[in-house]
Amino acid sequence: MGTVGDLAHVANKQSFYLVQNWARATPSGRKFLNMKDVCGESGSTILSPPSIWDRGFRPYAVRPQFRISKRLGRQVCDIEHYLGYWFSSDTAKRVLDTVSPSDFVYLPVDVEVDPGCDPAVYWLCDIVTILDAVDEARSERLRSRFNDRGQKLHNTLYASTVFDERIVGDHNVFRLVTDPTEIVCTERFKEAYKAAGLKGLTFLPAYEPPFETIGTITKFIPKNHSGRWSHGEIASDGRGKRIVFMLEAMDDPNTTPTVGQRVHVRGHRSKYPSGRYVADRVTKL
Repeated sequence: MGTVGDLAHVANKQSFYLVQNWARATPSGRKFLNMKDVCGESGSTILSPPSIWDRGFRPYAVRPQFRISKRLGRQVCDIEHYLGYWFSSDTAKRVLDTVSPSDFVYLPVDVEVDPGCDPAVYWLCDIVTILDAVDEARSERLRSRFNDRGQKLHNTLYASTVFDERIVGDHNVFRLVTDPTEIVCTERFKEAYKAAGLKGLTFLPAYEPPFETIGTITKFIPKNHSGRWSHGEIASDGRGKRIVFMLEAMDDPNTTPTVGQRVHVRGHRSKYPSGRYVADRVTKL
């Protein structure tokens, strides 16, 4: 980013990623055919684990049956999120079992395909390893709260999160005790997934180092017709990219910044949305 430099910071020796499966504009070409029969006596009306902390599959009376058809939507990816699970091709399952066999459990499903199409083998897959592995002291912008049962919860999607590698050990895909809806993987899993040419998942760096730079305020974005602004943009010196900042990021929020003003910026690169650069602290020069 031109003159934007990383601050000295010790993160993990190995890289970790948040595993995402973004919703697509066109629906997936699959349909659950016998949901009522499968889930009727299971304690849930949909396919779901017993709880977000108690992973795996309920005792279903019959095997789930899906139809895969180009008339239902786009081509089904190798791995797609389906409710609380992954909908996984047999090719993807072989990769998962090679890289991280102890971190997954599977439920076989029956698959119907269009006439003339090759048979397809798919599985419902769950990540069952749950670790209390967040290193709060070395993480940045990590927000926490407590639920009704007094359990601490984190929001890792918007943070730069460092993990305790002694706790992670040999696991390559895992959930977090403090953020069980997020799935984390190692560099080894990510590289094996990409080497196999699998489709469906996106990998966001769990940790993004902070940066510091000098720049110039270039514009303000109005909040509404009143003319009050909600946020502005800073151009970093050199060939730097634009940096978004809020009024709250100003070192002295009681003074109004102006276009053309030179500033010192400390910030981070956001994982979501769109990897933009965001100012955490802006100081007038």
